[in-house]
Amino acid sequence: MELSPILSGQTVQNAVREVGINANHWYAIARSKDVKRNRTLLTQIWEQKINLFRDDRNQVQAVERVESNLPAQHYPVQEKYGIIWLFPGDPTLAEHHALPQIPEYGDRHYLMMQGQAEFNAHFSICNENTMDVFHGHLHQNLQSWFAPALIKLQETADSVTAEYKVSCNNLIAKVLGLSDGNVTTKVMSIDFCYPHFVNRLEDVSTIYLMRVPVGKTESRSISLLFLRLPVPPWLLSAFRPVLQPLIVHSLFLRFLKQDIEMIESEQENYLKNPTRRYVEINPAIIALQRLIVRQYEQYLQSRQ
Repeated sequence: MELSPILSGQTVQNAVREVGINANHWYAIARSKDVKRNRTLLTQIWEQKINLFRDDRNQVQAVERVESNLPAQHYPVQEKYGIIWLFPGDPTLAEHHALPQIPEYGDRHYLMMQGQAEFNAHFSICNENTMDVFHGHLHQNLQSWFAPALIKLQETADSVTAEYKVSCNNLIAKVLGLSDGNVTTKVMSIDFCYPHFVNRLEDVSTIYLMRVPVGKTESRSISLLFLRLPVPPWLLSAFRPVLQPLIVHSLFLRFLKQDIEMIESEQENYLKNPTRRYVEINPAIIALQRLIVRQYEQYLQSRQ
């Protein structure tokens, strides 16, 4: 269903700050490199504590951590794209849900960087931050675009897609080949296919962001950033060991730090006054909130 992209004030329903997850999806629970042989990794998704470990065949296993002698639940798990994926819901439904497709993974034309972050905030606040590009002034020295305008918005039962027109004309844009010195316009698309995000800036950059709701005020994320720089693959390969840490530390982590501060501030404000009503002008955020609530309600109905 296509929605109007016109910005207009709508009152946000605070119920979205209290909902749980639809567990009948694959979640990126950990990075492959963090699950080692002969060692157990304790992790958590929506207040379920889970032990991850590798068996004698080096296959990852996921088992519920219990504090009693009760039988522990085993979870469906997959390993792909350097990520451990877990299905915390009805295990009989796991085979009917596909993992996200990441065609850029392993493509030598792209520079790939993997990231991980923790947030002291409900996952809905984290997701809204990802969908909303109108706080770009916060990152004005760390991103390649400015002056976003929402031009298209679509919503389905399990997804929201927003397209923004953005302008490019700074040093970062020139390095990425987005600008030749003059202001140019590009289209940025943000796809939220519950529970994961894909953010694309035409054919230049793509971010796959996998949210891990840990608890009511705690979330994590695992991300894969792909950059297509205007250099031949052989040259990119030669400079990859230098470029990856340079971009991560000089841009990515600084960008992330600003987002974490903003997200956690919003959570603190909500906890101080959970009945507060506020107005949201971006219809993409309203559609995102509807989807989060709808998915949780569907999960509750499936358990009846």
